Amino acid sequence: MSDLLDCIRTAMTEGATPEQKQAGAAACCAIYSALSPPPGVPLTVPHAPQSRVGLDQVLDLAIAKLRSMLPADAGVTTESVRFPFLGGVVP
Repeated sequence: MSDLLDCIRTAMTEGATPEQKQAGAAACCAIYSALSPPPGVPLTVPHAPQSRVGLDQVLDLAIAKLRSMLPADAGVTTESVRFPFLGGVVP
């Protein structure tokens, strides 16, 4: 194994000959084939379990984070925002 790694190190140096680069690529392929699963076995990647956080929780967290970024003397307003709609009247 150390011979393969030395071959790859040599191929990665500046001024390596084409033969050294080809030998380094062959060493990479040999290491890859030694580490890859046998044919027909699916490659599984470990993953974190999906979180079951609700939308309300996410919004509450975002609001709390944004409020914590306000200055201490800033008051919280309950003023509503109105968005104009173009092209018709919205009740």
